[in-house]
Formats: sequence, C-alpha cells, structure tokens
Amino acid sequence: GPCYEVAFDDGSSITASGDPPWTVHRDSGEVTMTTLQLAASHRNRGGQRDCRIPMPKALTLPAADLPVDPWVFGYWLGNGKMTSGEITWGDPTVPAVVAAHGAALGLPQTREESHAVSATVLGLRTLLRKMDVLGTRRVPAEFLRGSVEQRTALLQGLMDSDGSWNRTRRQAVFVNLNRGLAEVVYELLVSLGQRASWWEGRGEGYGKVVHQYRVAFTPRGFVPFLTSKGDEVGPVGTVKSGRRMVTSVTPAPSVPTACIKVDAPGSLFLCGRQMVPTHNTGKSPA
Repeated sequence: GPCYEVAFDDGSSITASGDPPWTVHRDSGEVTMTTLQLAASHRNRGGQRDCRIPMPKALTLPAADLPVDPWVFGYWLGNGKMTSGEITWGDPTVPAVVAAHGAALGLPQTREESHAVSATVLGLRTLLRKMDVLGTRRVPAEFLRGSVEQRTALLQGLMDSDGSWNRTRRQAVFVNLNRGLAEVVYELLVSLGQRASWWEGRGEGYGKVVHQYRVAFTPRGFVPFLTSKGDEVGPVGTVKSGRRMVTSVTPAPSVPTACIKVDAPGSLFLCGRQMVPTHNTGKSPA
C-alpha cells in the first residue's frame, strides 16, 4: 500500500504505511488515528499544527556488565587521547568526578598555551585495548543498552567533555566532528525518554571551516552534566520537551513494510532509531 513520511518538529521522520494506529494528543483531547487519517487532519481548521506524539518513557533495561565505568568512558570518548588512557580538561571539577567514579589519575600536566590539564586514567588504556576501541571512538553496543543509570552516566561523560549549556535557549548542546559520537548521544537521549534535535552542517572549529554534528535537548528530570557545567542548568523539564509535534505527512515512495504483532500492553512499540511510539495492526509475524 501507499507509504507516508511523517515528519516531526525535532527534525526526525518516520516512513509508515497508511494503516498503523497512532496515539495522538490534540487540543481537543487524546485520539487514535491511522497514518492516512493523520495525513488528512494533522492541522486544525485554522491551519495550525494540532497533532502531538508523546515521547516514550525511558527504556528500562537491566544493568550491563561494563568493563569501564560509563562516565569515565564517555569523558574519554570526548576529551581523551585516542591511542592511550589520557584525558584533558579545563574544568577544575573534573578530577573529583573521575575519583567519584572509582578511577585514579596519574601525574597531571598543564599545557602552557591553553592552560588545559592532561593526565592518564590509570589502567584505562589496558581496558580500552581489551574492548577493542583503542585508536577509535567506537561505542560497544552494551553501553547503549545498559540500565537507565549506566546510560545516563555515559551521556553525562560525553556532555561533560564535548557538551555545553545554552543559557538563552535553556538547552544542553553536544557538538562534535565525529558523526558516530553525535549519533550515540542522540540514541542515548531517545532511549532515556528525552526529546532531541539533530543538526549537521558547516561550522567554525579550530580556526577552520568544518562539518559539525550537533544534538540539542531540553533535559527532563535530570541534569546532563556532573562537572561545573551543570551549575547553570537549574530546574529541568517542560511540556514541550515531552512530545513531538507532527509538522507534515507527505506521500513517500513505497517501500516494503511489515505489519507486526508485539506482545505488549496496548500493542505499543517504538519505531525507528527515533523510537517513535506507534501501535501494531494486530497481525502476527509470518
């Protein structure tokens, strides 16, 4: 049957057939409608957008047996030397956070030109080599499917290294030249029930024009930093950050789609990398 691309105001989109039911929040209340109905009525009579899809709650998963503390690993991914266990910081609160996560630092060295401080996390290089990530910025799958606490700690490590707080917009922002790391931040956020937006394009970096990846979010229910970067955050959580607004539903090239039946209350499942909640159509998989 025909397919539609359902686009949302956080920049995400899903290709769906015309059949799957969606739970939609409208100004008039909660309704269930198919993709076809969504295409015909995602705006109200005044032409205003009027269909919101609630963000899923955080995925509750068992704790994983991780070889490295997730905050330490996240910080190394952002501010570590790829070929060793050395990390760099400019924020004087970093060593205390490292110690709080059970890691010890070697002798710190200050770089005269930047005043940044570097030190080796003792034993980290050996663990990174065992994980087969030394010399890369790869994140093993078990780190993305740990408990809520483990995934939060990994995200905080990444944000404490390469994230910042936008005081004007009251948003946390992760910026990186490595697409894979930005995708990890996006996936962690969505798996934690957070609404994240993705941007990529040309930006200034180290005096050069570079291709950047940026993930921005208004944190709900937690502070995404453990260093002094979190001092400005203040109260977290807004209504907007708890849902995605449907911005358009347009015909898309037909692609093979499968109707599945999942064994879950209300037959609800999360669709795509963006984990958009939708319902199945009641058909069992072949």
